[in-house]
Amino acid sequence: MRKFILCALLGFLFSFPQNVIGQINIVTYNIRYANKHDSLNDWFHRSNGLCNQIENYDADFIGLQEALFSQIKSVEKSLGSKYKYIGVGRDFGDTIGEHCPLFYRSDIYVSIDTISKSTFWLSETENIPSKSWDAALPRIATGGVFRNKQTNKLVYVLNTHFDHVGTEARINSMYLIHKKIKPYLDSGIAVVLMGDFNLPPQSEPIDWISTKLTDCRKSIYAQVKMEDLKHTFNGFKETPNGPIIDYVFTSNKLRTFFYEVDQRQRGKDLFYSDHFPVIVKLLID
Repeated sequence: MRKFILCALLGFLFSFPQNVIGQINIVTYNIRYANKHDSLNDWFHRSNGLCNQIENYDADFIGLQEALFSQIKSVEKSLGSKYKYIGVGRDFGDTIGEHCPLFYRSDIYVSIDTISKSTFWLSETENIPSKSWDAALPRIATGGVFRNKQTNKLVYVLNTHFDHVGTEARINSMYLIHKKIKPYLDSGIAVVLMGDFNLPPQSEPIDWISTKLTDCRKSIYAQVKMEDLKHTFNGFKETPNGPIIDYVFTSNKLRTFFYEVDQRQRGKDLFYSDHFPVIVKLLID
């Protein structure tokens, strides 16, 4: 009987093409910085398709990684006036360098944090542009608290991109992330953590944070078989499998009822990015 009720509930939820009350749609997407050496997969060739792809998800929150300011502006133009974004570049805290912008539906949510507080650095000096430990590059996270205009429920959403080299940096970055989200967890505010962690599922930091938050891939509500999970990094190559390094985690105030890695391509050997976007649909208690 329980299984029947759950299946009926999921069927009911999937019948809605648009957002419903209590539903939060999330997308995390490393869009690959605009590199002119990417040949037919450079930004010039894939930008229109990628922007349309993001727009069609109709997400409440979209966390991008590796986004240069010009790329953010392209996505912003495509999404239109119902979206706003927060976040600054990692190099100097302005528009220079890669960003981890967080787009949100401003017609549904109100940001109750100031923009100046939205980005911090994954370092020992988190409030100024910097890098620490064995990181190869400065790394950042962008997030804030958002209030749903209709339900008045609060959610803290954080988007990040970990270092691709430093083992110590990735471990300490995860500890710092947890320090940042812990006050919200303790106060009962729903939390979403997403991004490119440059870590496989069996790594120590992913295993550790999974004791504090729920990895949406593993949610019992998502009805996803672990053997069917798709890889999230492609490297602009058509491979049957690859690493999973992009994640969405949630607090116990949220339940995952849909998880998918969108592995569609633009064509033979043509991609929207060297990562695939991860799409998650949540219900907030």
